[in-house]
Formats: sequence, structure tokens, C-alpha cells
Amino acid sequence: MNTFKDWIRGLHGEQRHADTEPHTEAFASAAELRAYMQEVRLARAEEKWAELDKEVEAKKKYMARLMQPIEITDDRVMSVVERMKALAREGLTEMMIIRFPSELLADRGRRINQGEPGWEATLVGVPRQVYDCWHERLKPLGYRMTASILEFPGGLPGDVGLFLDWGESTREQR
Repeated sequence: MNTFKDWIRGLHGEQRHADTEPHTEAFASAAELRAYMQEVRLARAEEKWAELDKEVEAKKKYMARLMQPIEITDDRVMSVVERMKALAREGLTEMMIIRFPSELLADRGRRINQGEPGWEATLVGVPRQVYDCWHERLKPLGYRMTASILEFPGGLPGDVGLFLDWGESTREQR
């Protein structure tokens, strides 16, 4: 069977008169064209599935890395403080420290989404370490930490962001 491109080339290369020229292989029948359309749809669907598989695999690897403890050194904390200073110079009062999938949370982000107290109890892995570091080192200095659901794919909580805030508080300090 000829490809759709071959069929189009035939359209542009030869002028066919419906009743005077016989059907040639350069022209596809309607059934052949529908079959070609189905092939294209299937190829596109396979590409999308392959992309989704890659995304799912990357997300699994990222979540596995987030479950491995990291060393939170003074240098890492100072790096964060330097980023905060740079943002403060620009007049900003908040910085996202970490972004992670809500699937990492014990309740998949429900408490954060609902603004319920005790959301920090659902944290595990590196996000928990980040929270603990804030609680031990930065909270006593007046910094606040908040958590937000950043997106809602398919209407469900997606990624979560943990934020440091140093502006004037209008919210309850946690």
C-alpha cells in the first residue's frame, strides 16, 4: 500500500480527471485513507504512552531520591540564606525551598490542601528533613514555613511546595 505522502505527491504531480483517467496507485481509496488515519492515531498514542512511561519512571526515581536522607550542612543552610538575601534585595518575602509529589505524603496532600494543622506530620524523607531544619534553625529566628499544593492535575493534589517566609505576618505562625 502506498503511503499518504505518496498519495499527496500523486495529487500534486498528476491531474486526474474523474471520468477520463483510470484509478492509479498514486491515489488512495477512502478506505485506505481511513486506514492511514488510524495508523497515525495509533502512532501518536504510542508516542504519548512512551512519554508518560518516561515521566512516571522519572517521578518514581525522584521520589526514591527524596526518601534517601541528605546531609543538611551549615554550607547548605548558608546557601539558602544567600538565596533569601538575594530575593529580599528584590523586595520578595517568600522562597520555595523544595517541590515534591503529593504522593510522597502519608495523606497525599489532603491536610495541606485543607489548611489543617498538623500537616507537617505527613512529611517524610527529604521534605521532613527540610521541615526539621527550619524548625530547629530558622523558626527561632522568626522565619515561617508554609506548604501549598502547587497544581491539581485531574482535579487531584499534585506537587507540593514548602516555602520559607520572612515578611510581615498576616497569617498564623506555624
